[in-house]
Amino acid sequence: MNLKQVNLAGKQLAPRPIMTVKIYPLWFILTIFLVAASPQPNLTPESEANPIPPGFYLIDASIGWEMYRKDYQEGNPDFVQLIRLDEGAGIELITGDIAKTGTDRGGYGGDNPQFFSRSLSEYWWDISSNNSNALCVLNGSFFYLPEHPTRLAFPLKVGGHITTDGFGLDTYPWQKLMLELWDDKADIRRLTRWNLHTSDAPDIIAGLAEDANKKAKNYTGRTFIGVDDRDGDKENETLLIFNTLTARQEDAANTLYGFGADEVMMLDGGGSTQLLCKGDKMVESERLIPQVLAVTRGDGPLYSGSILNSPDHPILVEGEKLGIELTLENNGAESWRPDNGYILVDNGLGNLTQKIPFDRIILPGGKLDITWKIDPANYHGNINSNFYIIQGSQKSHLEPGDIPVILLPKKSGDKVNQIKSELKIFTAGNPTNASDNYAIQSAGYDVPPIRSLSGEAVAVEKNINKNGPSLLVVLIPFSIIIISGVIMAGIKRRNYK
Repeated sequence: MNLKQVNLAGKQLAPRPIMTVKIYPLWFILTIFLVAASPQPNLTPESEANPIPPGFYLIDASIGWEMYRKDYQEGNPDFVQLIRLDEGAGIELITGDIAKTGTDRGGYGGDNPQFFSRSLSEYWWDISSNNSNALCVLNGSFFYLPEHPTRLAFPLKVGGHITTDGFGLDTYPWQKLMLELWDDKADIRRLTRWNLHTSDAPDIIAGLAEDANKKAKNYTGRTFIGVDDRDGDKENETLLIFNTLTARQEDAANTLYGFGADEVMMLDGGGSTQLLCKGDKMVESERLIPQVLAVTRGDGPLYSGSILNSPDHPILVEGEKLGIELTLENNGAESWRPDNGYILVDNGLGNLTQKIPFDRIILPGGKLDITWKIDPANYHGNINSNFYIIQGSQKSHLEPGDIPVILLPKKSGDKVNQIKSELKIFTAGNPTNASDNYAIQSAGYDVPPIRSLSGEAVAVEKNINKNGPSLLVVLIPFSIIIISGVIMAGIKRRNYK
């Protein structure tokens, strides 16, 4: 059949397009809909791991603070501190005593005082004596080395007051930066008179851009600081500090960028570079300096921990030895160390205590797997076992507190084990579950309500596929198919008239 049409004048018209080509999008939409409606796996996105450049490894940690190190076969190690302001860790800006005020002699309209210089050990002694949260102290601002007492090159603001404007107004034009510090965030911006005097940051330390030539290609002492927005809220809650005795400027900057820094700034370097943490010298120099940065941890107990997989009423028959795998987490500010520490398990009621030594240093946030065993002798009933961290003279209780154990007489053992065998329950080394409770109750002994490891009551439900499509979702695509078929049939009839 010729599909060409002719008008009243006999003029041939162009073929009328077949409308089925416009139906294709309906089938495309239908396909997409069916794919979207089909059951999808419930995927929980993994949290993005903190970036750690190759060669660096964690050597210490505390609340809101981590210390990383990189070793070289023939050279000095690099150190990077990660400081989470939003977790309570922070930085204090500290100077030596003022010798002369230098009133109105600063480059930005303020004072330019002279400061007495001190050794890093002296700074640490004062800081750690007055603040139990002190972790590290390191060199800070550039200063005029030939002068004693000496002046700082660039501005410093402490506790809302601009302590000094510095003398270096005309040095490194357009390459001066300032680090602004608040309690829970930080920022690095260009240092100008306007930015300095209008900033509401209570603490500010100034330095240089990474490309300011301070013997940039030489391998010498470097101290760099950076800021990072790790949680994506457009505020830098993380500080990063780099210290080493031998690096180029680009090495220091790239290391901090490798840790995720968004902006970096150079502090004093060369022979001024030094770092002391918890009384130990990490980067050594004998130079006296007029200004330092003190790093502090967040508030919290020194030694604390929790049992992550606390079992609920493990069951033991007389004569058996119970061995349960537990995972402990260090929630305190200090590491658990094997030289003077261990886990103490007190089973009470005359049962022997158990000492579980640390097989390695467990940093704050780290985990330790242990095997907990009980020999109940001839006792029947309940035992409450308590776990403690022993570190030197410190003794701290592990949460969630005591763990009750159910001890049954030997005569019940055969019946209990028979029921467990019939139910195909193999519980050696595992916490009690619902089937265990059923088995014990069948043996004629009462047990506490069935609970999950988190302590919540277990609710038994029918097996409903919650990920499957609902009836409505299934009917919608079939409705689209039927409607599309009706539309196509009508179009074909019109095309052939």
